[in-house]
Amino acid sequence: MKGLILKDLFLIKGNIKMVLVVLLGFGIMLVNNMTSISFFLPFFSTMLCISTFSYDEYNKWDAYVICLPNGRKNSVSAKYIVTLILIIISFIISIGLVWIIPLAKETTTASNDIYTLIGGISGVLLMVIVMYPLLYKFGAEKGRLILFVLILAVAIIGGSLLNNISIDSFKWLESISSSVLITSGSIILGILLYASYKLSLNIYSKKEF
Repeated sequence: MKGLILKDLFLIKGNIKMVLVVLLGFGIMLVNNMTSISFFLPFFSTMLCISTFSYDEYNKWDAYVICLPNGRKNSVSAKYIVTLILIIISFIISIGLVWIIPLAKETTTASNDIYTLIGGISGVLLMVIVMYPLLYKFGAEKGRLILFVLILAVAIIGGSLLNNISIDSFKWLESISSSVLITSGSIILGILLYASYKLSLNIYSKKEF
């Protein structure tokens, strides 16, 4: 599986110039107090991981990897591992920028930005949880299209529901400490991520190439 992980990392390495440009732009936006997008780097890293599905599909990689010992399982595991590696690395870099830049500017917005970043990471992980099984089921192109339709549907339905729900309905969350929310949220995301992995593995194990 180590070779499969390295394969995806080398594919992503081919976009290193784009990564550096995005990282530079990310730093500039933070300097200009545009810290509400502090989750953008993890999101961009995840999109790079998703792009490897297109590379694999274009080069008929699946027909080769399924011939390897435990090829299907190791291939799916490698995708999730590489994605988590990049999310963690980008999260660490983002935390560094979110803390260092405000300190250098003698501002005190870092703690709020950390919560924004954590929320962004949660959103990115939810995207991975939903999207990877779709990519394995329908392929890179159809999977992205179906996800877009689902997101649009959720946005429309969610927006309609929020318009009919009072903000006071969520005030009970204020009584829960941030550490409890983060811990419970992390556990839930971990369970959902594992379920997503098992679903992707089940889909890929039955797929013919």
